[in-house]
Amino acid sequence: MLNSRNPFGKGYKAPITPSTLNYFEEVFEKTTKYLQSLSIDGTPILCHNRKTFAFGFIMIMQSTLGVARDLFNLGENTFKYLLCYKCSQDHLELYFSCIRSKGGWNNNPNAMQLKKALRQLLFKNFVTCSIHANCGNFGSSCTPVFEFRSESRSNLVEDSEDDIDANILQLMGAIDLTYYQENVKCIIYLGIL
Repeated sequence: MLNSRNPFGKGYKAPITPSTLNYFEEVFEKTTKYLQSLSIDGTPILCHNRKTFAFGFIMIMQSTLGVARDLFNLGENTFKYLLCYKCSQDHLELYFSCIRSKGGWNNNPNAMQLKKALRQLLFKNFVTCSIHANCGNFGSSCTPVFEFRSESRSNLVEDSEDDIDANILQLMGAIDLTYYQENVKCIIYLGIL
């Protein structure tokens, strides 16, 4: 139920819609009660050392319902359905697996290495999962994040962005920061690209 990918899916693969929200609430409530009733050697699962999966699953169900309620109660611009697959953590795990793989032997990049890896992934638009990753890439199509422009087309960009970037760099360069703050500054600047 939390893995719907197609708006036309049926049964457990159906998306959450305003008309099926009550059904999903009932199923999630039953599942939550079942998970809370589980025990290992007489100890309730939520009080045991192996409680992580139960807490995680209960939180995912509650947060999915909360997001669905919020999206369906927007007034005029309400959503028609919610596909839960895109809300899973698999996409983030694949993306950060690609970032770690860009570092070669170093899978803990600093701010500059992260910036370079992000830029490469955004311009090349090539996110593939490692054979050692925690999840697989089920998506079959990629949409470009940024359009690549050759140098002959680069003159189409206005110069005002360059002036803004230069002013920001000048202001940021005038501040004395620690090594840690320099790395954070690089991450903040990354949003400007």
